[in-house]
Amino acid sequence: MALIDCLDKLEKLEIITQADQWMNYRTIRNKLTHEYSTNQEEMIAGIQLAMVYFKEINEVLNSINHYLQKKQLC
Repeated sequence: MALIDCLDKLEKLEIITQADQWMNYRTIRNKLTHEYSTNQEEMIAGIQLAMVYFKEINEVLNSINHYLQKKQLC
């Protein structure tokens, strides 16, 4: 199953609110891990953006855990 299909399913289950936002997270991750910038300011800006998104991703993790407990899947 493609990532976008998984994200759409999570959105329908109301575990995440916007599947498209997760594609943005993935793009940022790819930039941070696969592009070796020599521009220090660009790297710092990317890391700062990742820190902002960390809070949002952590909230989704909490939603997933809540969903699993509610459905008695764990």
